[in-house]
Amino acid sequence: MNPVDLMLLEGMRVFIPELYELIRKNKEMFVDSFRESTYYDPEPEKARIKEEIDSALKRAGAKDSSGYMELLKSLFPKMNTVYGNTIHGDHWHQKWNEGQRICAEKYFDRYFTYAVPKGDFPDTKLNALIEDICDTKDLTPPENNPLAAAVTEENAESLIDELRIRAESLNAEQSVSLSLAVSLAGDKYPNPETILEATPHAQAAMLVSDLIQNMDKSRRVSLAIERIEHSPTAAFQLEIFKWLRKEEEDSPEKDAFTAEELDTIGKELDVSEKQKFRGIEQTRKPTL
Repeated sequence: MNPVDLMLLEGMRVFIPELYELIRKNKEMFVDSFRESTYYDPEPEKARIKEEIDSALKRAGAKDSSGYMELLKSLFPKMNTVYGNTIHGDHWHQKWNEGQRICAEKYFDRYFTYAVPKGDFPDTKLNALIEDICDTKDLTPPENNPLAAAVTEENAESLIDELRIRAESLNAEQSVSLSLAVSLAGDKYPNPETILEATPHAQAAMLVSDLIQNMDKSRRVSLAIERIEHSPTAAFQLEIFKWLRKEEEDSPEKDAFTAEELDTIGKELDVSEKQKFRGIEQTRKPTL
């Protein structure tokens, strides 16, 4: 946790518990930032948040609320949008996560429990896991893959989410090792049916794509093919291919794969699938 945020929150708990309780019980009002969308009007939500904060301050008997407003803005950048026009883009979310800020959705609960929530993956353990993966010379045997041993149905979502947050800060060699570990463990990630949220299975494939982007562009096609080939299931192979970053005419993405490169990767995917199918058929044939 961020020590400054923790100290400020503790002061709030002692001196103005009404505001502290409002924050503790209304996580969605304070964490992250307002989403930017042509179809979303944040004004009703901003008005509701202001009303709730004003009510808490009145219950506390606060005569001058300016100091508390500054405190809220310091702890929760979202309040700068509620009481002003400051907009925080997606890149801020990574900074808040890296700083273990209370305004980051994944860290908020820790400030009120003083412990790592069940299913969460502690940062010290995550650091050690990344080091173990990078230090392992041969990740191919399942028993050698630290990620396969670490991921469970309970922690998969949190673990993959935290690895995605870290991905951008990893160097090329770390990205090579971690992308291999993630691909090799492709059969470990829960993949429940859902409409709105990406499953750990999909998030893991996105992580592989994120890590491939850390590589020099000249190596990306071959690495994408290798990661697909190393995936133990057809479903995860296709998921990786699905989330590779693509160039599109209406929304070109920097450093994305071209249509020709994707075609090359897709052909290798077909070959890999045929080879796996033939391997399965061979195991089914009786020995004469």
